Amino acid sequence: MKKGNIYDKILNIETTKTETRMDKTIMYNRYEATPYEDLQLLISRYKFTDKDHIVDFGSGKGRVSFFMNYFCKTGCTSVEIVEEFYKKALSNYEGYCKKNKRKPNNLFFVNEYAEKYEINDFENKFYFFNPFSLKIFIAVVNRIIKSFEKHNRTIDIIMYYPDYDYINYLESKTAFKHIMDIDTSKIKKDPREKFSIYRLDNDIVNEIFNIHICSKNITSMNLNMDKKNHNLKADFSYDEFNLCMPITKVEDIDILEEVSGIEKLNIDMIEWRSDFYKNIKKDEKVISLLKKMKDKTTKKILFTLRTSNEGGYIDITNEDYIRICKNVIKGKLVDYIDIEVYNNKPHMNTLISMSKNYAVKMIGSYHNFDETPSLQRIVSILKDIANTGVDVVKVAFMPKSEDDVINLEKAIEIFNKENLEQKIIAISMSDIGKRTRIEAKKLGCFLTFLSNFSKSAPGQITLEEYNREQK
Repeated sequence: MKKGNIYDKILNIETTKTETRMDKTIMYNRYEATPYEDLQLLISRYKFTDKDHIVDFGSGKGRVSFFMNYFCKTGCTSVEIVEEFYKKALSNYEGYCKKNKRKPNNLFFVNEYAEKYEINDFENKFYFFNPFSLKIFIAVVNRIIKSFEKHNRTIDIIMYYPDYDYINYLESKTAFKHIMDIDTSKIKKDPREKFSIYRLDNDIVNEIFNIHICSKNITSMNLNMDKKNHNLKADFSYDEFNLCMPITKVEDIDILEEVSGIEKLNIDMIEWRSDFYKNIKKDEKVISLLKKMKDKTTKKILFTLRTSNEGGYIDITNEDYIRICKNVIKGKLVDYIDIEVYNNKPHMNTLISMSKNYAVKMIGSYHNFDETPSLQRIVSILKDIANTGVDVVKVAFMPKSEDDVINLEKAIEIFNKENLEQKIIAISMSDIGKRTRIEAKKLGCFLTFLSNFSKSAPGQITLEEYNREQK
């Protein structure tokens, strides 16, 4: 009998059958259980106690939880997004309880996205077998660190067959410290055949705090230290997400009325689609209105002058477009400005330099209302825009089929993995691509556009629709 079957029999569960992960979410990887012999090696080299509580992300049918609970009396929470696997884990729980004639009060099963799971104060060990993309891993680690800030304790991240991107992120962007590796390789030496364990505790935080006082190098890790409380705060700029609502009115009074309306909503950013504004070519009118908008809102403001070449409302010469954008940047009344990259390539260096001087962040955009290019072409466009040096890359395409939407989602994942700190907005328009708006955060995007008052593009949804879909 195979070892997996032996252990399954001991635990009275079924986890050895090979199955394909049934969800279509590209940010989550296929299901594969950690081999029992490697789990046995882990508990022989690394101590677990009945005081520990493990969270297994992408837990599948619950093998890690049952194994650890049986052999170490450790509490475990299994977090699994695929409902079919979650139900099988619950079925395994019934079998486990029946065989062992007890119902452990420290085993929990959660059917939820990993990045939405709220970390509990009693959870101190977090297990990963490459369950999802780097973007989601970052979001989960962010939640772990926030939990540590609220309730200081020794926290360990345990990774089996660790992804190099996971390791690079932990070592270069967080205060987690590598404490040990456990080699699990058999005949062929594969450097990834191991458990890698990283730790965060008060001693490590204090050590970093002391280095921070003595050296400026700590800033390269994107870490902030609260000197008074010795608390660690991670600056995850790529984990930032915004809900943005456009304004497409023509008259000043209507624009300001919508600003006031949006101010009352749980929205992060206002996009002023200035191509609808009747006085857009009058520089003094534009600046005057921006000042009034700024006085009426605490939201971030994005200035967009969308030309007819890319689906906008206005026909405008390139000279007027550049003049207006420069004027807005110099006014320092907006947080972000959208620049159509391919219509303004000769001016990009000047505009980017100016935006940095005036502390206005730039979104470099490209819109295609006719089609969605191939996967390779989308990735190429994203990289091309990123190489200009903009703060945020934005693309929007018109899909003709579900395959077009899937290609965009794949392109986002490929780009995000290779460009960790580059913010991105990627939209598949119309009703066919609506899910890219709903699932923008999960896909690793910087913002999504909502349209309670003014709809500025096909497929935009309302704030109410968005919130309903998040539940």
